[in-house]
Amino acid sequence: MSDLLPTQDDGYHSLVDMEVPDRNGLLVAAPLSYDVGRGWAPVEAEFIPVSADRLIEVAMGLVAMADVGIVAIHSQDTAADATRLAFTVGLRLGVFARPFGLVLAGKEPVGPEISTHGRRLVVHDVEVLADPGQGVGVPDAAPWVRRQVWEVMPAGRYAAWQAAGRSG
Repeated sequence: MSDLLPTQDDGYHSLVDMEVPDRNGLLVAAPLSYDVGRGWAPVEAEFIPVSADRLIEVAMGLVAMADVGIVAIHSQDTAADATRLAFTVGLRLGVFARPFGLVLAGKEPVGPEISTHGRRLVVHDVEVLADPGQGVGVPDAAPWVRRQVWEVMPAGRYAAWQAAGRSG
């Protein structure tokens, strides 16, 4: 689905190209894998319909599984591009988050389940190229826009994130 190369900067030239249904659910993908001879393996996501009141709990349960690396929460009232951005950010962060999986959202999730079990909500400020067709050949002329992506971190991931010198 995407062969984006993960880097540590916060600029995104494009979003993953995937369909996001107009209903509540989760985009779920396996952990990223890298082969020295082939590079990054293609990433495929599956959309799993989930009721709005269960999105966080189901996402946190899935990401605890060894074969799940990224879960992007999509509520029906969230723009598809916001969810695609959350998934794209997950691709990049997934390289640095191991052994933890990631739960991300393009719209700030709310509800008491966000902070149960030591979970923390952390916002990632990113820049996205507003129109990838503009500024071709002149990267500095391209219009960038600031966006936010929210990550629901389990206690262990949050502790590792802080130990790496990050705050939130």
